[in-house]
Amino acid sequence: HVRWVKEKLAMGWKYGTDYATVEERNKKMIHKDIVPYEMLTEDEKSKDKLMVNNILTLLKKYDSNIKIYNYRMGRKTTLEIAGTGHRFFHDNYDDIKKKVKNFLIDQSKYNHVVVRTCFANGADQLIAECAIELGLTLKAVLPLPLEEYIQKIKDDAISHGQPFTYDDELNVRHLLAQTVVCQTIETKKRTYVETNQYMVENSDMVLVIGDENSFEPKEKDFIFWGTVLDAIEKAKATKKATFVIKCNC
Repeated sequence: HVRWVKEKLAMGWKYGTDYATVEERNKKMIHKDIVPYEMLTEDEKSKDKLMVNNILTLLKKYDSNIKIYNYRMGRKTTLEIAGTGHRFFHDNYDDIKKKVKNFLIDQSKYNHVVVRTCFANGADQLIAECAIELGLTLKAVLPLPLEEYIQKIKDDAISHGQPFTYDDELNVRHLLAQTVVCQTIETKKRTYVETNQYMVENSDMVLVIGDENSFEPKEKDFIFWGTVLDAIEKAKATKKATFVIKCNC
């Protein structure tokens, strides 16, 4: 499914549901299934399963010319990186992306890197973009069901005086559609509390984009729940390595 999504996006297709027929869909170059695999209907999922099963059948039919290799053999060790940080930057976006990419490239020299993020505005989406552009495996951990969360991302940007256009929404949707895992861990205390906990616990390293105020709590209080500082504190508590990219936020 992810391969299909990447192919569609490369050809200029976009996520969309405003069509009644296949002809209209193809003319507009929009598709309702440019979404995370988990969001597909069971009928659509069954098409992917059918393709895989057909491939296995063909392999058996022509087994005299087929060699099977152990996929894991010779692979690099998997390194799971949780990406988080501030939602709004003063520094140049492209400069921050360059720093993130350099970090991920360094980690990829000796590891099979998997990047996990919550896809919030700012750092989360920037890190996801870097992962996709570098061809890395990307996973999503969301604090709300997909449609609710996209609306929250939009409301969050607008409430902070930041623009959030239709293209911005499409960018988030297209990033999420390229994740190999997109799961929802709904928060019970405050948005991002449980997602932070899950990300840190299921990672080997934490990548943080933030400013000086991100790293030293002025006081221990619930106000930090679900924030960048909360993720850093959880990383410290579990003795996870933390790499920091500092910028003005």
